[in-house]
Amino acid sequence: MDGPISIDDARIHMRVDTRDEDENIGRLIRVAAREIETIYGLVSIQREQSFSFDAFRPEMRIRLIPAKPDSVAISYLDRSGAEQNFEGFRAFVRDDYLFITPAIGARWPSAADVPGAVTITATVGFIDSDLKPDEQQAQVPEDLQQAARLLVEHLYLRSGGAMPAGIDDLINHYRYRRL
Repeated sequence: MDGPISIDDARIHMRVDTRDEDENIGRLIRVAAREIETIYGLVSIQREQSFSFDAFRPEMRIRLIPAKPDSVAISYLDRSGAEQNFEGFRAFVRDDYLFITPAIGARWPSAADVPGAVTITATVGFIDSDLKPDEQQAQVPEDLQQAARLLVEHLYLRSGGAMPAGIDDLINHYRYRRL
């Protein structure tokens, strides 16, 4: 799969009876997946992703959903500029987002005062590409699948334009909001 839905799923949703458009539909699924990731932070296909921070914060949030807590690795530049690994942290999911804090009783190390001094690497994404295709789509939440169907249909029929409001209604709750 190239995104949160399969070509067959998109074709059924759009009532396309032939396979003549499969290449185009596959391309639109990839475009829709990228658009949803950019706007909502929802990642379809699993991958390892690095996130760069200028400093350690009391609580650090990974901005993509989902992120696997057990995949987190942290490296940083110490005050002398040498790269170090840090293992004294706690990673947990709250409201769909992955948060990272120092382990209980631990503190963040002193990082160099330079842009990108801290790097957090984690596995993000719903779909494990090692699974069979029929098992892959089952890993994606239904609301994300439906939003992808609507967006692919919109792109297929209208070749662009503003994103339909129904998509936002389905998956807007994934957006991170500060209180």
